[in-house]
Amino acid sequence: MALDPEQLAKLAALTDSQMSEAGSGESAREVDDAPAWEALCEAVTEHCTSSTGELTRSLRLVEDLDMDTLLRYCVITACEHRLKTRAIDADVDAAVTLGDLADALTR
Repeated sequence: MALDPEQLAKLAALTDSQMSEAGSGESAREVDDAPAWEALCEAVTEHCTSSTGELTRSLRLVEDLDMDTLLRYCVITACEHRLKTRAIDADVDAAVTLGDLADALTR
């Protein structure tokens, strides 16, 4: 299925608009992700006894944080309440890293 020129122009305009709002090399997702990342870090610090060091987006939920499914949903629920949002369960279930969980909160 091919896009017609009008659809392509709309897509190009949307992308350019998002990039100009982000500014100085940051993507729109990085700008919008900050509240979700802050809420996630607070929830992980509160609920995960395995989080002893600096939290980074690349930390693996199971291997690095020993986060099982129940703990994952405790953390996500705390974030959802704080951010007044709802994460999609499929995105939460598919998350491998803390960054993936932050992304699930911003979709």
